[in-house]
Amino acid sequence: LEMPFAVIRPTMGEDAETNQRSMTVDAIITRKLVFRNRPKPLITQQHLAEY
Repeated sequence: LEMPFAVIRPTMGEDAETNQRSMTVDAIITRKLVFRNRPKPLITQQHLAEY
């Protein structure tokens, strides 16, 4: 990739009175994966129905 992507998640501030929000960086993606064939999904609709 030309520029890396950041996977971020919003989190609420520690103090509820200030209404501050912050972001947590979960991952940084630096490489693009290209598959010859489409991979099988790890989570199927059947697994989602169980939860």
